Amino acid sequence: MNIKNAMNNLKNLTDNELLGIRKHTLEMKWNLKKAGALALIQAEIERRTATRNPKAYAAGLALNAAILTGGFLLGEEVADLIA
Repeated sequence: MNIKNAMNNLKNLTDNELLGIRKHTLEMKWNLKKAGALALIQAEIERRTATRNPKAYAAGLALNAAILTGGFLLGEEVADLIA
């Protein structure tokens, strides 16, 4: 199965079915197939969120970027203080 077919199959699922598959996949033993499946499932969840509420999705991305940037800058300052 290729990625395009996998994503099309995920698009046909209801929200509850998608979350059920995510939960089942999380319970599996770790391997590369699990990591790939979780990445595809997360991509579909984010696609649905962005489609249904684009403003909230964009705000969430901006907040995450701000938190990451703030953490990086704080780490730089702490490193300078220690040195």
